[in-house]
Amino acid sequence: MWKDTARISLVLALLPAQSTAAFAGTAWKAVFSVGRESTTDSMLTPPLAMFSQGGGKATTPAWYDQGWAASGARLILTLDLRFDGAIARLDDQDVFGKSCFAPARQLHAGSASFASMTGLQEVPTRGVAWSTMDISSVEKLLVYSLTLPDGASKGDVSVPAGSLVYGSARVWKRSEADALSATLPDLEAEVQRELETTQRLSEGFALKERIDKRRKLEARIERLRRGLPCEGTRTVEVAAPLSGGSAADAELIVARDGQLSVRQLIAGRFPNPFGPNTAEHYGVIGYHCMDPLQT
Repeated sequence: MWKDTARISLVLALLPAQSTAAFAGTAWKAVFSVGRESTTDSMLTPPLAMFSQGGGKATTPAWYDQGWAASGARLILTLDLRFDGAIARLDDQDVFGKSCFAPARQLHAGSASFASMTGLQEVPTRGVAWSTMDISSVEKLLVYSLTLPDGASKGDVSVPAGSLVYGSARVWKRSEADALSATLPDLEAEVQRELETTQRLSEGFALKERIDKRRKLEARIERLRRGLPCEGTRTVEVAAPLSGGSAADAELIVARDGQLSVRQLIAGRFPNPFGPNTAEHYGVIGYHCMDPLQT
């Protein structure tokens, strides 16, 4: 049985390039739960839908049939993933079309499987690439992609043949996350003291300054809560030793649970003289859970 918090030696290319080698060959056991999502909780944010034109809202793919997964059933796929430090093949680079991503690297995926009424079903897969992007000074988004050449289906839940499936998860740098988390109690106490202090109109501009300061503190607290692992988030602690640095300074925290999405390329609204005139649209088809494999 895997522990909710494990320590393994890897790095997700979130850190300087020289540490990428420490991540090569790292393996994970992934469970994909494919089906209709009724709500968007903290596990699914930030969504890849933010890259869709006018996007930001995580929804079921608009191009899927309305009856897709309407029964509420789930397709549970289990597979092994290995993240490689080598740069992805040139024809796989375009799976991350946004310049905000780091260079795409190779992903290796074993065959997926799911249980059916007739027994265990094997589903061929092909790992494509993985990459990261900055969300804030402390948080990054890990994204990986793979294809199901023959697709997979169970009842009214399916992944069409040839679909490019994206898994994404939140990642934090341990030292910075710990430091910012440690500031929350003091900020909350300062806001509480201000709320308990009597406000008098006779204070004039001083009262206004107090209120403005409190609102800024409240906004900062809200940003911290959204940007840090919240209570109940299942995580894996990752040690990523840097050359010449301490392992403690390089530790990462990876959310075990993340989002599964598919992408559709459509004609862009405006001409693009520098490349294909296409726009990306993402839709949520479920979630994943990852645990480290001992290698």
